[in-house]
Amino acid sequence: KKILLKSLNGEADDIAELNRTKQVSQIVDVLFKKYGSVVDGEELLIEFHNVYQDDRTASDYLSHLYIELGEVVKYGGLSVDQMDEKLLKQFIRGTNDIEMINTLKLKDSLLDPPAFPDLIHMIRREEGERTARKLRQRKKAKVQSLVAEKQEGEMEEVKQHLERLEKLITTPKQPPVDPPGEQAAAADLAQVNQRLAHME
Repeated sequence: KKILLKSLNGEADDIAELNRTKQVSQIVDVLFKKYGSVVDGEELLIEFHNVYQDDRTASDYLSHLYIELGEVVKYGGLSVDQMDEKLLKQFIRGTNDIEMINTLKLKDSLLDPPAFPDLIHMIRREEGERTARKLRQRKKAKVQSLVAEKQEGEMEEVKQHLERLEKLITTPKQPPVDPPGEQAAAADLAQVNQRLAHME
């Protein structure tokens, strides 16, 4: 409170002295009612230029910029007819989503910047399309993985059948001829042919 009282002079000092018994916040309220806000629009504009996307989504970042820019205009740091251009420039400057800038060709729009509702619609639509593309890619990758696993299993079965067939063929025949052995070999050969035909 002492710091506040020492920092004032003239009429403001007199007003603060009359309210000395009150809390600091109450004295500030009295001064605000008397003199209005001390917020500087130019200072707010400087702060606006230092707002970056960080971990926000592109659409959330744009919305945040729009709110901040509204405060700049409110306190005289910028005229209303300059808002669209200033908003787009800061979005391009402060976003980390270079792909968004290139896809929507936002730099080409600087000569005739879109209004906030149009710009936020463009960005949200692109975000939605990105999400849809990612879902399709994940689904495709999952299907490909399942197909690969199935083909691998079928190849392993064919390999096992071929090994059994080779063993039967290379094993010397013992008289008398063993009909069941020949039947097993024929059955294995038929299964191999069937598997190969299926894979084609």
